[in-house]
Amino acid sequence: MELLERIAAHASDRGSAIAIRQADAPPDASASARILTYAQLHAQVTALAGKLRHLLPRGAVVMLLCSNRPEFWVSYFAVLAADLSVFPISADIVAAELQVIAERSGAAGIICEDRLADTAMSCFPLLAEMPEVGAEMRMFRAGGDRAVQPGAGLLLQSSGTTGNAKIVWRSGLALDHMARNMHQRIGFSPEDRVLTGMPLSHSYGGEHGVLAPAFGGASVHVCSGVKLPVIAHELRESGITMLPGVPFLFEIMGQASEEIGRLNHLRFAISAGAQLPQVVYDAFTRRFGLPIAQIYGATELGSVTFNDPSRTGFDPQSVGLPLPGVDIRIVRPGTGEIAHPLPAGHEGEVAVKACTMLAHLIGEHSGQFAGGYVLTGDLGRLDSYGALTITGRLRLLIDVGGRKVNPIEVEQVICAHPSVRECVVVPMNVSHTVARLKAVVVPRGEGTADMGESIRTFARERLSAYKVPRMVEFRESLPRTALGKILRHLVEEQT
Repeated sequence: MELLERIAAHASDRGSAIAIRQADAPPDASASARILTYAQLHAQVTALAGKLRHLLPRGAVVMLLCSNRPEFWVSYFAVLAADLSVFPISADIVAAELQVIAERSGAAGIICEDRLADTAMSCFPLLAEMPEVGAEMRMFRAGGDRAVQPGAGLLLQSSGTTGNAKIVWRSGLALDHMARNMHQRIGFSPEDRVLTGMPLSHSYGGEHGVLAPAFGGASVHVCSGVKLPVIAHELRESGITMLPGVPFLFEIMGQASEEIGRLNHLRFAISAGAQLPQVVYDAFTRRFGLPIAQIYGATELGSVTFNDPSRTGFDPQSVGLPLPGVDIRIVRPGTGEIAHPLPAGHEGEVAVKACTMLAHLIGEHSGQFAGGYVLTGDLGRLDSYGALTITGRLRLLIDVGGRKVNPIEVEQVICAHPSVRECVVVPMNVSHTVARLKAVVVPRGEGTADMGESIRTFARERLSAYKVPRMVEFRESLPRTALGKILRHLVEEQT
C-alpha cells in the first residue's frame, strides 16, 4: 500500500517528527504513552505486523477495540501491513453488540485496550499477550476457520435503514485513493498539526485523523470526544493548523469564543457528519474570521466532496465539488435511474461512484446499488459547476453527535422489554446541531417514571451509549395508516 510506503518514507526523512500525540493524556503519563514519532510508529508497526503474519492467514479480519490513543495508529497500520483487514470498533461498544459484529464479520481476532479485555473475551478466547502493541494492549483470537477478505483492507459498520447495520469492506487501494485525494485537495503536509476528538474508529475520524495525516506526514493531536478545555488549550498552545469536526463542535466553539481566543495558526476548519446550519457557520465565522469548509461522504464511499472556502463562488451551505475519481449524479428518488440523471438545479437522490468506495458488503446483499453507483439515501442537487448541496434525507437515520443511529435497531431492542408493546424512536432536537433520541412507547400496562428508567437501563445493557434514548414518553397508541403502518412523521411532529 502507498500509505505504508509513505509512513516508511516519513520515518526515514523526519523520524523525530510527531506522528500522533494524545492531547488528553493524564499529567502523570509517560512521554511514550503520550507521543509517537514517525520513526517509532514505523518500527512498532513493522514489529507487530511480523507477529500478525505468523498468527493469521492473509485477508483475515482483525477487530480493533481502542480509543483515541497512539496504539490505535500502531495496531491499525500493522494489520494492514500484515496483509490483513482491520475492523475498528467504537470503544464504548457493549459485549452483546460486539458478539453480533464479530460473528457477522467472521473476525479471526481482536486487538484491544487492556481495560476492554472483558468485552473482547466475550467473543474471543485469550491467545497471547502482545506487548509490542503497547503496554496496555492485548490480543485475542477466535478458534476454528474464519472468513478472509481479498487482502489488506478496511471494514466499517454502516448504519442500515432497516434491520441490522451493514458491514462494508474497502480495499487498501481505495484507502490509498482517499488519502491521496485529501493530500492533494486539502493539504495534510508535514507542516500541519491536526486536532481531532472524533472517534478514530469512525469513517470520517479514521480518514482525517489517521489515513490522510499519515499519507502527508502531518502530526495528529487526539483527544477522546469533544472536550472543550482540551481543544481550547491545543488551539492556543500547539499551533494547530487543521481542525476536522462535526457541526456540534463549531457550535460550542462559537459560544465559548473567549475561552478559545484567537485561531492564529488554524488554516482549515472542516465540518462533516451532518448538515452545517447557516446560523452555526455565521457565528463561528463572525467570531474567528475563518470560514468552515465542508466534506461529504459515507461509510460506503469515504470522503467524496470538498467545499474549499478559497474557491470562487464559495457557498457555505454546499458540500463542494467531487474529489478526483468521484462521479456524482442526481436521480429521481426511489428509481435508481443512473442512465437518466436529473439536470443541474433539480433535487433528487444523490448517487455516487468513487475510486474510494467499498468493494463489497459482508454477509448480505442490498438494493443500495445501481449501475455501479451507491444510492446514498440523501437528497441533493448539483449546480452548474458540479458542486453538491445536500437538502435532506430519504432514510430514517438519526444523527446523534455525528454518529448515525438506525432507529429501527433501537426500537427492536426496546420492544424486547417485557413492559413494552410498541415503540418508535424519533429525534429530539437540543440545539441547532444537537439531537438526542426519544423513545415513544406504548406500554403493556401503565407507563411510569420507574418503567421509563427500566427501559433505559435495559437499552444501556444492549446498545452503545449514544444509541440509548435520552427520554421515554408513554402514549396509549401510535398514529397509523389504514394498512397499519406507523406514521413516523406524525409521531415526530407530536413530540
